[in-house]
Amino acid sequence: MINILVLVSLILFYILFIGRTILLMRQGVKVWVISSTKDLKGKILELLLVPLLVFWSLLVFLIFLLGAVGGIHAQILREERFLSMKFGEEYSHYKNTVRRYL
Repeated sequence: MINILVLVSLILFYILFIGRTILLMRQGVKVWVISSTKDLKGKILELLLVPLLVFWSLLVFLIFLLGAVGGIHAQILREERFLSMKFGEEYSHYKNTVRRYL
């Protein structure tokens, strides 16, 4: 299910990016491209390559972000287990009075 969702979102991203680019070109706006190639194959390659690079770089960033948040959460849970073993009931009362995160 997630694979289908990712594929559909990628296709929609391409459609929106290429559609916006074509509309801007029709209005006479100079569209930013990676290189200054004048041939059609180069333009099409750039229209496909730029959104792909943006999509994958955002995906990698989100994966690292989720990993960092998961690592921090796991560390907090380990510390709570250690503190509850060390201080017992006193830590349980303290934990009930404060929030886990800011």
